Amino acid sequence: MVIEMKIKDLAIGFLERAHEDIMAAEYLINNKPELARVIIWHVQQAVEKVMKASLLVIMAEPLRFYGEIGDKCNVPDVFRRLKSDLKKIGNKYMRPKEELGHKVHGHLTKDANKMCGYWVRGELQRYIKYIHDNCLIPSLKRRREELIEVMRRDFGLTYNDAKQAFEMLLNFLRILPEHLTPPANLETKIAAQVSIKSPCIALINRTYEDWVKNKEKLQGEIYSKELFLQNAIFETLKRGAESDKFSEFVTDFFKKIMSTIMLMADVFVLGLPLHACLHNYVESSRFPDAGEIPKEDLDSTSTALTLTRNLYESAKLLLESYDQ
Repeated sequence: MVIEMKIKDLAIGFLERAHEDIMAAEYLINNKPELARVIIWHVQQAVEKVMKASLLVIMAEPLRFYGEIGDKCNVPDVFRRLKSDLKKIGNKYMRPKEELGHKVHGHLTKDANKMCGYWVRGELQRYIKYIHDNCLIPSLKRRREELIEVMRRDFGLTYNDAKQAFEMLLNFLRILPEHLTPPANLETKIAAQVSIKSPCIALINRTYEDWVKNKEKLQGEIYSKELFLQNAIFETLKRGAESDKFSEFVTDFFKKIMSTIMLMADVFVLGLPLHACLHNYVESSRFPDAGEIPKEDLDSTSTALTLTRNLYESAKLLLESYDQ
């Protein structure tokens, strides 16, 4: 998966600045632990920058892509509002300074709920299916020989295996919308809406520890769904493959999809509540009359830094996964 250079550069820039805040917090913990309020400030700033970087690759790129391709595809009027929202939300995250400022949490809550609504009602799936069937697949077919040659060169496939891989990609795009159905009990409200009261660092740490324990089980459930989708494509194509290279290509393709899904989960499961928690203390760090940070959280700076470092590493891996 590849992302546009402007998005990649912006995301890298945010992560670099987040790393500087992490190093500053680490230095203060080791040398000036009494400056707990300043440490919390640097940790909060790091989390905010990591979330902005993550939003760029998770929201800006796919939403903008599907919104803009809708213009080229002349989608029916029934999708006009959805197409407009996709472009508007995607482009918003392309201009983080002008559009987001310090209000990442609020924007994410509003935008994610809007997209979740489209998903629950099935409008998003129908839109993606229309785009795939009427725009994306025909466009790929026109570039068939060029893309087959790319697969031969980049993956070491024979010509026939590259043809099979190309057909696999088309079939994947055809059946993908059918597998985007939400759980029957899904609510449109998401975790970002939950206001987290202080003190909260210990609570976030317990939540994250629970997530780490349960992640392997969840990964297995996701893998089962991915495996079903993989087999639906692979079984129809493998008989025409000339070598094990094609099998390796298919397996690697789906492993990367699953890995990216889990990295997204890592970022949001930890990032959303941690950002909400530390956002409580932005005003306290700036203004003396804005209330004090609870002693329990001032005494938890090392825990906050560890959580932030984990979030940073997950976001860094997520960005790298889009270049593989």
